[in-house]
Amino acid sequence: MTELLAWRIWKLVAQTRCPVCGADLVGSDGGVAYAASRFSCGSEFIVTNGEIAASTICPAGSHVAAAALNKEAADDAAKAGAV
Repeated sequence: MTELLAWRIWKLVAQTRCPVCGADLVGSDGGVAYAASRFSCGSEFIVTNGEIAASTICPAGSHVAAAALNKEAADDAAKAGAV
């Protein structure tokens, strides 16, 4: 195991909340060369091929993007005097 792999495993197992939306940790597994963390939003992050990867994508990313687009549209409408 490389030193960088160990740091990535430690980093993942140290997460108590989803790094995307902040949902609570519901479970984790891990060992010397592997780690997985699951969150209440449904996302799962794992260490695979020496890197942290999302094995199940957090759905909140799309919700956050939609909220940002709605806010931008409202701001644009307000600036144009439409609302």
